Amino acid sequence: MNFQIVRGLLSAVLVLGAVACSSKPPVLTINERQTLVLDASLLSAGITASKPDLTTRSEGGSAWAVLRNTSSQAVAVQYRFYWYDGKGLDVLPYDEVRSVLVQAQSEVRISGAHEGQNVQQVRLHLFL
Repeated sequence: MNFQIVRGLLSAVLVLGAVACSSKPPVLTINERQTLVLDASLLSAGITASKPDLTTRSEGGSAWAVLRNTSSQAVAVQYRFYWYDGKGLDVLPYDEVRSVLVQAQSEVRISGAHEGQNVQQVRLHLFL
């Protein structure tokens, strides 16, 4: 094997090793474009939603969003808020799945809260 190739591979391994041993703690962040997960079936039913608005405090957090129904009939929407701490890790226990009936040509505000942890991020999942 060529000495330059071996030297290059060894350098790459050392760099990767140094990066892997970094002193920074791993932090998972919620992509701002993914704070709302809306199943395609809801879009077909005429439901749209705002991104969740989060209010944090040292002992937990609360969030809300607005659901809009543009169809001519009421739609039952299931939803769950997922909560994350400052490192991007799940804050347990998970919320229960909730349900709301969004009347035809109207909107409704949904909300959730989580106590007992340092909530820093939220994601809202909506489905039928």
